[in-house]
Amino acid sequence: MKFKKKYLSFLAIIPLMMSSCANNLMCNPHGDIFTPYLTINEEYKNGYDYSNYNMERHNLVKSVTAYSLKQMIDQKEDFCFFVHADECDGCQKTRPLLIKYIYQTNLVIYTYDITPGDNFEAIESLAPSIIDANGDEVFPKTTYTTRVNTPLFYFFKDGVLTHKQFVTSNMLNYSFFSKTFDKYLSKSTSELINEYNESYNSQYVYYYDNSSFAKVDLYKEIVRDSSLSLKIIRNDTCDVTYKSMIRNESLNKVLEITDETTLDDIKTFIN
Repeated sequence: MKFKKKYLSFLAIIPLMMSSCANNLMCNPHGDIFTPYLTINEEYKNGYDYSNYNMERHNLVKSVTAYSLKQMIDQKEDFCFFVHADECDGCQKTRPLLIKYIYQTNLVIYTYDITPGDNFEAIESLAPSIIDANGDEVFPKTTYTTRVNTPLFYFFKDGVLTHKQFVTSNMLNYSFFSKTFDKYLSKSTSELINEYNESYNSQYVYYYDNSSFAKVDLYKEIVRDSSLSLKIIRNDTCDVTYKSMIRNESLNKVLEITDETTLDDIKTFIN
């Protein structure tokens, strides 16, 4: 494949610190990066080879474009991002562990698959302008010929790259893998969905627009609040025409989200 030589594995290169979670496989996430959850409509298959499984196609993760990733960072969001490729050996070893973790936690992991050549070129060309809130390059120049390499996990808090997780040999132990992620991530009671359908008519659907810091801050409050259980559609990663709003189709209720909208406004609207 044309880009095969650009897939670099970091297995067994950099030692990692163990996280402090006391439990192992079923440890509840308890970090300070809150994500919505995903509903997975298939069963995890013990013994199945997930090394080449298409996570995006089976809706186990949320894929983003190079531009939407830059926007999420520029707007100081909190999230975990994974860059991977089909023919990357390290990715094939990592993918089954990540899939198992997602099945057990339903946490949202944002992904970018550089396998298609245009995907690779898009993020490589944009990479110099992808800067975190501390002013540091997310994909800096290295001794390698490319800025974007695989497999790598990036953890962002308030738009700051707080941790870059290389996939070392330790990470291939599932207990270590899950503890590492539990250290950073926590699950919201609100669900991320790809698109609206009629089954959501009687529920409150939140069309999330991250075009301003105020809207991002409100989103962070929403996903942290355990009293809310909204369906969330990201306007920046889905083909939608709605403004930032919360609506209930069956009740014909709509609350437009502005920079002045507060969490109390949303609770009043829903209740």
